[in-house]
Order: sequence, then structure tokens, then C-alpha cells
Amino acid sequence: MKTFEKLSHYEVLKIPTHANAEAVEHAYREALEIYGSDSMITYSLFSDSQRRRLLQSIDEAYYTLIDNVK
Repeated sequence: MKTFEKLSHYEVLKIPTHANAEAVEHAYREALEIYGSDSMITYSLFSDSQRRRLLQSIDEAYYTLIDNVK
């Protein structure tokens, strides 16, 4: 199993490579709900440092995929 640092942007957001902007937006919001600092779901699974890096990966994936130029 890959660590989240080695996942592609699509894998981070758990979407297919042909996903449209609406699907990217939905997946981004869902990922923030699951992995955000207020989430009780993953509270005990990640350290603050790991969670911060994961959220950075989620943000990077979202902003890259939502930008038509990139």
C-alpha cells in the first residue's frame, strides 16, 4: 500500500482520471470532512504532523486538478 505522499492527485482525492470539476470539488470537500482537524474519524490514526501533511496533499491535489492550465 502506498503512503499518501506517493499517491497521484487523483488517488489522493479518490477520483477517476476523467473526473470533471464538479467531481473534483465534491471529492475535495469530502476529504476535508474526513481528514480535517475537527474530524473524530481519523483523530487517533494520524499525528498532527501527519494530518498536516495529508491536508497539504489534499489541497495540492485539489488546486492542481481544478486549474485548467495545469
